Amino acid sequence: MANSNRRAAAVPREGDTRQCPFCRGVMFFQGPEWSDAQPGWFCTCGYRILAGQPAKPSIAQRPRALSERRADAFRKSMKGRARAERLLKNSQRLPRRRRAKT
Repeated sequence: MANSNRRAAAVPREGDTRQCPFCRGVMFFQGPEWSDAQPGWFCTCGYRILAGQPAKPSIAQRPRALSERRADAFRKSMKGRARAERLLKNSQRLPRRRRAKT
């Protein structure tokens, strides 16, 4: 049984077409069977979307994606600061150990 028969319906097949977001032409899907290059969508204008890479968000989605990325970075920095403060607070509570003189 060939691998192409076992693919999910959402996975593109060799020769599938879709509209190019750059030139509004036709893009063709070329799988790994067709050439030794990485599989992906290729257009005659030179625009390509390689398989396995997420597509860039559209113009309308970019502000939301940027704000989500900024919020994630802010959350991570807040977690880092909170952890540093907890470590400092816990280290001040511990009694200092004096080195024994040798």
